[in-house]
Amino acid sequence: MRAEGAQCLWADWDDLAVLYHRPSGKTHFVNAATAFLLELFIDAPVTLDAATRALAAEQGRPVDADLGAHVADTVERLLDVGLIERA
Repeated sequence: MRAEGAQCLWADWDDLAVLYHRPSGKTHFVNAATAFLLELFIDAPVTLDAATRALAAEQGRPVDADLGAHVADTVERLLDVGLIERA
């Protein structure tokens, strides 16, 4: 997955981020975990496994099936709204 950083304007507050997606003209409110994943995808293309491991490290939790499912669901939602694309 990857994201184009220039397409979004960001504002962060603790556990919430607001981003304006220029191509769609839509504003999105996301939690800290989703914001972390978006920022990760901006840096370089990242696999689902790598994203899960990075989020686990960020949150200080183990990589398990629940976290993997959460990341997969989040990635699908981000793909659906056009904030990321398949690399």
